[in-house]
Amino acid sequence: MLEDEPYPLSALPQAVRSYLGRYVSVLTAMDAGDAPNACFALTRAAGGRTYAGITKVGVTRWAPDTTATLQVPLFHSPDAGYLATLTIRGGELRGAGESWGSGTGDPTFPNDSILGHRVGPPDRGLCIRAAEADAASQRI
Repeated sequence: MLEDEPYPLSALPQAVRSYLGRYVSVLTAMDAGDAPNACFALTRAAGGRTYAGITKVGVTRWAPDTTATLQVPLFHSPDAGYLATLTIRGGELRGAGESWGSGTGDPTFPNDSILGHRVGPPDRGLCIRAAEADAASQRI
């Protein structure tokens, strides 16, 4: 879910902030900072050769690059990550996702193809509910 403007992490419920701090701390701190403008809830395909979906729910920050596309980090650990590079046309997102790493985190995965469709206005509540559900399943 992409928003035009960043919002403070304090706008999220405390339970969600605790979840992000425990399970998504590197992505939240390094990519979203205290001003995310995107959130996501992903399901990782069984046997998928990608880092996409390792982080089930998170906040992040998208930014345009120099070629009229936008880049959205969806996973970040100390030695690996996943970056989606997308274009928006009408109500559609198209692009590719790349798993990256260094040392033992260096993957040999092919890039992913990404296609997304607008289903309505931005609804941060979808991510909040997904984080609360995952936190409950983790018993935090």
